[in-house]
Parts: sequence; C-alpha cells; structure tokens
Amino acid sequence: MVSDMNLGLSSIYLFKGEGESYQGVDRTGVENLEKLLQVHFPASALNLIDNAGVVPDQWNASNSLFVLPGGKCSDWTWVNTSGIVEKTRQFVENGGKVFAACAGAYCLCQRSEYTSSTYCANHERGFNFFSGKGIGPLIDSPFSHPIVEAVKVQMKDLENEKNTGYVVLAGGGYFEPDKNPVYPYEVLASYQGLAQEKSIAAVEVKVGKGRVWLSFPHFENSVKDYPLNALKQTYFAYSSKWEKTHKRLNKGEDFRLLAIHSIMQRIHSTFPEKA
Repeated sequence: MVSDMNLGLSSIYLFKGEGESYQGVDRTGVENLEKLLQVHFPASALNLIDNAGVVPDQWNASNSLFVLPGGKCSDWTWVNTSGIVEKTRQFVENGGKVFAACAGAYCLCQRSEYTSSTYCANHERGFNFFSGKGIGPLIDSPFSHPIVEAVKVQMKDLENEKNTGYVVLAGGGYFEPDKNPVYPYEVLASYQGLAQEKSIAAVEVKVGKGRVWLSFPHFENSVKDYPLNALKQTYFAYSSKWEKTHKRLNKGEDFRLLAIHSIMQRIHSTFPEKA
C-alpha cells in the first residue's frame, strides 16, 4: 500500500464498459482496478466512464490518468472512432498517462493479432503507442472465452530474490516490437520459460510528454477472484489442471502485490507532487 501519494494526479478515468452489465469489459477486473486506484491514489477523483465518457480532449493532460481493463476491445465503440483515437493520442503526447491491461494493451499497439481455436481478430490500430504487435492468446482456449492460467513472470523493478512469481493470464499475449519503434519503450515484465521473441509481458512507453503502461498479465486480479471450485465448474472438461493453477496463483500472491505496487510507483513518479 502506498500511503504518501498526495500527488498532482487529480483525475482518474476508469473505463467500465456499457451499462449495469459492464458490457465489453471484465467486471471483476474493473472492480479490482477501482479498489486498487482508490488505495494508491486516495486524493484523486476516480471517474467510472462508459464509451460516451471517453472524451480525452476534455481532460487535463498534466494531471489525469486513463485506465483500461481487460475484456473484449472489439465492443469498445470509442476505439473505432477516428476522432477519439486522435484525441487520445494528443492527450498522451501532451502529458497524459494511460494504464492498460490485456484487452486495453492489445488495442493500444500498432497492430493486434488474436488467433485462437474459437476466435480470430487482427487489426491495425490507430493509437500505435507501442510500435509493433500485441500477439495472443499466449495460451489457447477451446472455449468461447479465455482460459484463466497462472504464468510465471519476472519484474524489472523488484529485488532479485522477489522479482519472479505467478500471476493471472486470461487471453493475454506478448509484445513483438518493431526494429525501429516510433516511441521508446522499456520492458517491465518478462515471461519465464518462453522463447525470447515471446517473452515481453508488460512495457512502459514514453509518448511525447506522456507515458503509457501496457500489461498482458492481470496484476490487478488475485487468487481470491478464482476459487478452486469455481474454476473446476467453469472449465469442467479440464478440471484436473485447476488445482495446480490455483496453487500457483496462491503461491504468487505476495509477488503479485509487490509487482502491482511497483507499477503504481512508476505511475506515481510521473506526476509532480502537489504544493
């Protein structure tokens, strides 16, 4: 928990999808992000917004953070509106900040490629905050929805003995950078045990005066969000593996908290302290 974050971060805009059903986003992820942001930025106004509420030209770029959860970004109408795309780019280039998990990370890449056994969607994206591709899913699913999996990642900002552990992946992929990126990026988290070309799990990108943090793992979600019995019922055909998944997520909980804290600290450091 960060207790001294009385910052120049005045406004947070958390996208929650449409209506009471939170259509287009993972409701659990939104609720977890809401709690997380309230804890780490208690002095900031937190606004939950729908598609119509994405109006970055009306936000103060110097003290605002835009947050995108996981879900299905093809249902986000603002993503396909050229005017909003350009205004979002201007917001960041003028100093605005964006944190995006999973679906949000896909849509902010230059190109997203999602090809599973049940769904395929390949798009050129107008944002191009990350010059290259977001490719997934890293772990295929035979269902119409992603499989919840525990993946092992290493965090750059953590001490050696505490920098590796298990976190949630649900439809997320990996970043494949261009050789000559438009904006400089830094790798924050790497998948362990994978080939180098599939290892980038989370990045920070410097875009003009602003910053963008993109993560395919769900650092905001904990083992408590996936009770063992619920996992077995949801994925009954594969129930034999869920005890291992649950055990790994439980084992990685301390690491997850350190990892998300380190990301919040990075966000914190980009906003000037209030006078």
